[in-house]
Amino acid sequence: MDFVEKFDPGARERALSLLPAESREVYESSPRSSWLSIEHDHWVVDGICETFGVERAVACWRASVPDLVDKPLLKSFVSGMMRVFGSSRTRVVSLLPRAWGAVYRDFCTPRVSQHASGATVTFYNIAHPVWQYPNYFNSWRGVCEGMLDLAELEGTVEFQLERDRRRAVAEFSWSI
Repeated sequence: MDFVEKFDPGARERALSLLPAESREVYESSPRSSWLSIEHDHWVVDGICETFGVERAVACWRASVPDLVDKPLLKSFVSGMMRVFGSSRTRVVSLLPRAWGAVYRDFCTPRVSQHASGATVTFYNIAHPVWQYPNYFNSWRGVCEGMLDLAELEGTVEFQLERDRRRAVAEFSWSI
């Protein structure tokens, strides 16, 4: 939630005030790098969406990506992969599946396929509880859009949920 405060000073407290007391206690007493169970964590995601509205919440998650990859949990991994990719900015999107579990543990299995003018990230095996809290998909869209910013690519991300609730797809398009 530090990124929420950077995005809009005062918003962290507004979002946290929307959490039930038990979930807020779990959130505030947990170490920053720990994972919360979905029964508590979804309130944080929902609180961000309620505080900002969906589109501004997506913008917040998008803006959080550079901050997130600078945290100890991902910093060495991302900087190492960026050195490997060198000048191939379009390959940065392929980091997403490798780093996903550090943020969204046991939520799904993302896979990326690159094509001439973009990439497709498909989220398979989405855990059933995730479908109960659709604001997670807003956060995923924001993170995907943030990957474009991390790679310094001009482009778009179309994020869609399949009706049968088997997977979600993020279609990246960019021009170099």
